[in-house]
Amino acid sequence: MPIGSSSNSDRLEAGVQAARDQLARLEQERADLILELDEFEQLYTARVGPIQARLEVTQLHVAEYRLRIELVRLRGRSLSPSQLEAEGGWQLREQRQHAQSTVASAEQAQRAQATASTQAQDAVASLDLKQVYRELAKRVHPDLAGDPSERDDRSRQMIQVNDLYARRELGELKQLLRKVRGEQSRRAENPRQRRMRLKDEQTRLEASIKRLKAELAELNHSPMMALKLECALARSRGRDVLAEMAVQMTAQLEEAE
Repeated sequence: MPIGSSSNSDRLEAGVQAARDQLARLEQERADLILELDEFEQLYTARVGPIQARLEVTQLHVAEYRLRIELVRLRGRSLSPSQLEAEGGWQLREQRQHAQSTVASAEQAQRAQATASTQAQDAVASLDLKQVYRELAKRVHPDLAGDPSERDDRSRQMIQVNDLYARRELGELKQLLRKVRGEQSRRAENPRQRRMRLKDEQTRLEASIKRLKAELAELNHSPMMALKLECALARSRGRDVLAEMAVQMTAQLEEAE
C-alpha cells in the first residue's frame, strides 16, 4: 500500500476517533441531563403533586356535578339514573384518567423520596463511572452501526449501558466494557475495507453529533428545565418556589372544595 494512502487512513482514523469522543461526551451529557430533570421532576411531584392530585380529583367532582345538572336540565325526562351516570362517565373519562394518573404519580414520587439515599456520591467513583460510560458509548453507540442488524444489536447494548449508568452500576459497566473490547479486537479488515469503514463512520458520526446537539438544546429549553432554573435562582435569594406553588395550589383546592 502506498505511504500516502496509509497516511490518509491514519488522519481519517484520528478524525473519526475525535468524532467518537465528541459523540460520547454529548451522549453522556444527554444522559446526565435526563437524569437531572427526572430527579427534579420527582422532587416537584413529591412536594407539589399530592396537592395537585387532590385539586384534580376535586375539580373532577365539580365537573361531574355540573355535567349532571346540565344533562338533567336538557334531557332529564329521557335519561334514567344509570344512563345519567354512564353519560357523565363517558364525557369525563379523559379528565378522570388524568386525575388518577396524577394521584398515582404523586404517591410513587413520595415513596421514592422517602427511600432515596441522602449520602453524597463519591467524586472518584463518579468520575470513573463517566469515563467507563464514554468508552462504552464510543464502542457500542447505535449510530456507529454499518447495517440494520448491527444497529439492532448496538441499540440493545446502548439501552443496557444507559440503564446501568442511571443506576450507577460501575462494576457491571466495567464488565460490559471488557466484553465489548474482546469482541471488537477480533475484527479483521484489509486497508481498503478500513478506509471505507472509516469514511462511512465519519458521515454517520457527523449526523449523530448534529442530532444530539439538537436534543440537548431541546432538553435545556424544556418547561421542566425552566422551572428547575427558576427554583435554583430563587433559592439563592432565599425563596422556595415549590413551596410557593404548593401554597397557591392549596388556595385553589380550598376554593374548589
